[in-house]
Amino acid sequence: MNSLDSSLPTVQVIVNGNSIHLKDQSPTVEQILHAAQCRPSIEYVLIAKPEIGPTYELGLEEVVNLADASKFYARKADSISYFILNDERYAWFDSIDEGLLRELGNIEDSQSLWFEQQDEADIEVNGDKSFSLSSKGIERFYSKAQQWVLDVHGVKITSNTPQISVREALSKAGVDPDQGWIIILKVKDLPKAQLSLNDIIDLTRPGIERLRLTPGAINNGEAQIVPNAFTLLAKDEAFLTESSYLWRTIIDGSKRWLIIENYTLPTGYVQSSCAIAIEIPATYPTSQLDMFYCHPNLSLLSKQTIPQTQVIQTIEGKPYQRWSRHRSNWSPMKDSVISQLGVVEESIIREVV
Repeated sequence: MNSLDSSLPTVQVIVNGNSIHLKDQSPTVEQILHAAQCRPSIEYVLIAKPEIGPTYELGLEEVVNLADASKFYARKADSISYFILNDERYAWFDSIDEGLLRELGNIEDSQSLWFEQQDEADIEVNGDKSFSLSSKGIERFYSKAQQWVLDVHGVKITSNTPQISVREALSKAGVDPDQGWIIILKVKDLPKAQLSLNDIIDLTRPGIERLRLTPGAINNGEAQIVPNAFTLLAKDEAFLTESSYLWRTIIDGSKRWLIIENYTLPTGYVQSSCAIAIEIPATYPTSQLDMFYCHPNLSLLSKQTIPQTQVIQTIEGKPYQRWSRHRSNWSPMKDSVISQLGVVEESIIREVV
């Protein structure tokens, strides 16, 4: 077939981002390189990018099936390299970056890209960072759903979308959104903003730090702070606040309770978080703190029974699982809510290690 026959329609291919028009419907690699001003063609390597599937190298005299690929990359090179992306082998040149990986692998912006390492943590591929493909072995990359992180009063939640409603964020953090919270969004270098449950948070916005929650009640359309029923030791309150616990004190019947709404649980439990209740005697700290209570009832992924947790205590109308864990000694000068939370942490972790 005569590639110069003017009666034939032209075909368009893309080489290195530039449109090239050819007369030959079945060109050779040499013809494509020549039309793309890649001369002498013997010094160039041509890589084809199909619509679907990995890139591959083409030989100089090879006839190209334009129905399979019409986009190509040409470089002066003695040889090519290879890399693995999502378990498929791609032909390429000496280095690659995020933009090229997304282009070659058809990776959407909603996916994050990662460089796989054997003995160290995998590296997220972003920005202009380039990865050499000329080292020994073959480099491996993979993509996964992009996730955005938000701190909801000390609980880190993730979202697969860059926007999340306040209601969904609270639910993901294990917080009942319908408890009348006063919800404050903290953004670096900006004034605090009060949000409603239906507001949408843009997680791509720079400087977002956390959602802070304050127990509240809705009266005449305005949120009013509900004061704690009683105060704790100053060091207890400072510790709880600095630890980003969502806490309050209540009196339920004849008992005084410290309630922590957002206690994060370690891996191994069915639940990811729970509410913790600690009874605070009126004579605390002279009287010791004993045991703790969890809502909802905690259970293990292993389905093993957690010992001494069968008794249920009703607090504010909710069932709390009593963990009968007792201290051997108590010093009013040294011990406090802080050390009791150490007992809570050790007791909960012990069941999954």
